[in-house]
Amino acid sequence: MKNRLFSLCTPCPDGFTFCREFRIIDFRRAPFALYAPSSEAARDFLGHHLQRLAGVILIPGEHLSSEEVAPLVSQIVISPVMLPYLADFAIHQLVQLDRRIGSEERRSFLALENERLELNNQRASEEFSRFRSSLLHEIEERRAAERQLVESEELLRLIMSSTVEAIYGINTEGFCTFANESCLKMLGYGHIGEVLGRNMHELIHCRTPDGLPIPQDQCRIFKAFREGVGVTVTDEFFLRRDGDSLPVEYSSYPIRKDGIVVGAVVTWRDITERRLREEMLKESEEKFRSLVENSIDVIFVLDAKGVFRFVSPSWEKHFGYPASEVLNHDFAPFVHADDVGACFEYLVKVMGTGEAATSPIYRVHHADGSWRSFVANGSRYQGASGEPLYLGIGRDVTDQLRADEEHLIMERQLLHAQKLESLGVMAGGIAHDFNNILTAIIGNADLALMRIGNESPVAENLRRIEQAAARAADLAKQMLAYSGKGKFMVEHIDLNRLLEEMLHMLEISISKKTVLRLKPASALPTLEADATQLRQIIMNLVINASEAIGDNSGVITISTDLVNCDKNYLKNILNNEDLDEGAYVCLEISDTGCGMDRDTVAKIYDPFFTTKFTGRGLGMAAVLGIVRGHKGGIKVYSEPGMGSAFKIFLPASNRPVVTAKRHVQGEEWQGSGTVLLVDDEETVREIGSEMLNTLGFQVITAVDGRDALEKFECNPAPDFVVLDLTMPRMDGEQCFRELRQLKRDVKVIMSSGYNEQDVTRKFVGKGLAGFIQKPYKLLELKEAIMRISNL
Repeated sequence: MKNRLFSLCTPCPDGFTFCREFRIIDFRRAPFALYAPSSEAARDFLGHHLQRLAGVILIPGEHLSSEEVAPLVSQIVISPVMLPYLADFAIHQLVQLDRRIGSEERRSFLALENERLELNNQRASEEFSRFRSSLLHEIEERRAAERQLVESEELLRLIMSSTVEAIYGINTEGFCTFANESCLKMLGYGHIGEVLGRNMHELIHCRTPDGLPIPQDQCRIFKAFREGVGVTVTDEFFLRRDGDSLPVEYSSYPIRKDGIVVGAVVTWRDITERRLREEMLKESEEKFRSLVENSIDVIFVLDAKGVFRFVSPSWEKHFGYPASEVLNHDFAPFVHADDVGACFEYLVKVMGTGEAATSPIYRVHHADGSWRSFVANGSRYQGASGEPLYLGIGRDVTDQLRADEEHLIMERQLLHAQKLESLGVMAGGIAHDFNNILTAIIGNADLALMRIGNESPVAENLRRIEQAAARAADLAKQMLAYSGKGKFMVEHIDLNRLLEEMLHMLEISISKKTVLRLKPASALPTLEADATQLRQIIMNLVINASEAIGDNSGVITISTDLVNCDKNYLKNILNNEDLDEGAYVCLEISDTGCGMDRDTVAKIYDPFFTTKFTGRGLGMAAVLGIVRGHKGGIKVYSEPGMGSAFKIFLPASNRPVVTAKRHVQGEEWQGSGTVLLVDDEETVREIGSEMLNTLGFQVITAVDGRDALEKFECNPAPDFVVLDLTMPRMDGEQCFRELRQLKRDVKVIMSSGYNEQDVTRKFVGKGLAGFIQKPYKLLELKEAIMRISNL
């Protein structure tokens, strides 16, 4: 209590003093008194504490007379609070008064006062006991409140110091009243003293990053003062101590005391990194938007039910109508009905597993009514609302599939052509060797028939041998035709006239239930072709058509036309790799027969492939070889039950029709001189030598080109040379060049199983004297020699 009274009285203004110690033992030596100029001055100083301090004698001076003390004593009212401390003091004061006054009246008065004081003292003691207990409880509550306040202040200080957000406070004039460590650190200050008491607007917020001033009355932080409301700003800057600016986001809230705004607290954060992220995100979004808007592929989003949530603008480029027409619609109506099930199964799989996958190829409806082939790569992702979505990147593969199909067709055609070429080389080689054998057979039979009479019993056998050899020669011609080198007598032929000449023979070659119709085109140009082989093509195709009709009634139509073919049209023609753009004479033979499936069509040109119970299977193979030999192509249309149509394309020629004539000499012609016969086949050398001897020539033989050159140099120059085209070591073409080097005017008859046009084409302008095709008879050899004898 003494300390409490002392704390209430300590801050005395000028003119007041107070005893330095406040202990009971000092009361008698140093009366507890407040010295004041007047009672009014003391009352004004103590205020509401005067009642609690009642009983303290207010003495205006150090030396008082009894007359002056008496009025003061009469004013003494002992408060319970002061009883323990003022009792002795009051008695002491009475004793002092008694000494001063000394009169009987005063003694009586003092005695009565003493009695009154004792009674009051007893009551005050009881009252003081109760007051003391109440006061102790009040003191304890106040101490608890003070501790809680200290703890709250410490907690607040820790929160302020540890928070990452910057916080500072200002008064109504804008001066800083506090700032946390984050605020100082972000602004570049070391301690609170550098900002405390400074105008924060002028310090950190007076200018924009561009240096433009911000008047304080326009500062949005001060809106908390002016309007008493909180303000949040996301687009301003604060200045650091080093002059750099910080993009910040801040909130300013007013601080009120007794309902009056006394300041504001500003909470802010540095949003440099956030702005950087926002700029990066914006840039990324712009790139993504540009990518989506300019992507050739279609980018789209579906929900789990297959509803379009997003479709890129490229949809219109691919399908002819805007993306807005499919947005928020189910995908199924836009997809071919046969493909919807596979598409939905694919969508369920991706949405269920979460694994990226490629869709099956499906067809999407185009605005023009067509269907475009489409394929998508997609994966599942989570939308902004947490909903699982499908993100797909689709590509129109219609043109690619078409190109792949064309490439596959070309590849198949190339493989087929390579196969035919390989087989053709083989067939040509076999035909070459076969012709050498037939040359010996036919030559010997021919010589034998010439040397014996018709009455000889072996004459008929020799003629049969000759006939069989002739059929074998025809077979060799077919093999050469298959190899593409079967043109034997090239003429400019009118195809319509050729068909008219063959019509009767064709009609008797087919079933009586089959009708043959001829539809020739007018003004058809001529062909540069071998008539015999064209007849073979026509006959083979007509007979095949008749057999396809079988015992049923049907129609075979033979038509001709002139077709101008470009590269696109030639793509679907067999043997197209050797065809040039231009005019072609088209021979079409169609029937109403049973037709063929794809597998059969793919095999019809294979050697020895046949659908007949019996057959050699060389018909269509030979047809293809003849067509290839004439630089033409074939196109086939056929379906089971729908019949077949074969189109033969042959290069057109506008030259007039010329009828070939054979030059026939008398049988009694005889020659003389020396002949060099060159052939790698011994049987050909033997029969050739015998034929030449029969015609009156002396024969020198050579086994190949090198042997021929040696024989040519060692012997007197022969009258002419019969030279085989195909030989090992040095062939006929190389040997011919060397012979021309040795003797410029040497006469050479080239011998080959290939046709004359193909062989002589290689020697145009090089001085080749003549040609004879194997197998040959004595008469044909004589005619060839007679032709060069006039050179």
